[in-house]
Amino acid sequence: FENLKLFMENKSKSDYIFDLLDKYTLNHHLQSLAPGLTAKMFRTHNASITLQEQLLKLTNENDNVAQKMVSYKRANKMVSARN
Repeated sequence: FENLKLFMENKSKSDYIFDLLDKYTLNHHLQSLAPGLTAKMFRTHNASITLQEQLLKLTNENDNVAQKMVSYKRANKMVSARN
């Protein structure tokens, strides 16, 4: 939170928060942590974990297929809204 406040200093509401960060710099940093890792892969991994967490909250072992589909669609919408 403190770092986020620092990033927001001296910026107007229309400015990007991470204006000094581009995908090339981010991907270079991520690849220094794990060879081949990209921002897209990181985002997909994070979304998959979040979807699994939401599914565990929304589904019940005794749900039928239709109920599971409703829960899946609801969880997927929640994840999509966050990413």
